[in-house]
Parts: sequence; C-alpha cells; structure tokens
Amino acid sequence: MRAAPLFCLMALSACAGPAPARTGGPANPVPPAAEDTCGAADFASLVGQPVSRFSAEVRAGPARVIRPGQPVTMDYNPLRLNVLLDADDRIVGLSCG
Repeated sequence: MRAAPLFCLMALSACAGPAPARTGGPANPVPPAAEDTCGAADFASLVGQPVSRFSAEVRAGPARVIRPGQPVTMDYNPLRLNVLLDADDRIVGLSCG
C-alpha cells in the first residue's frame, strides 16, 4: 500500500505543463568576440614570415615564441603576445594570452 501515494505523486507530476519560455535572451548566448588586448593585429603582416622578422624588443609588452610541441605555461596574460611557429620557424599565428 505504500506504493499508492508514490504512484499518485508520479502521476500528478506528469500533468505539469512545460517550463515557461525565457524572455531574457537566448539560452546559449554567443560569447563576445575576443579583444585584441595584446596588439596581435599590429603584427598580422608577419604571418608566413620567418620568426627572425619578429623582434620582441619592438613590442611594448610581454611576448613568447611557441614552437610546435613546445610546452608552455597555462597562465593567461591578456597583454602577452603569443607568436606561433611551424616546424620551419615561420610564423603561423598570433594570439593574446
């Protein structure tokens, strides 16, 4: 007889209507575009060039050159410019962090 109250609760919960729609915007908003906090756009012309064309001394903030397979720290510094290289030491990308 103890199952009867449990059955009634389950039956009543099945009668509940759908949850009300959210009116505060999309459920999964698109994150805002990443800001160029480190000035990576200033060096975009170097993509495809040898790393020797990049000089960290020209830059006002911190920079690090990252070669394929090279371990790097996971700390995030929005002012740091990451210069990504390929196996031939050519610049393939620039990012902040």
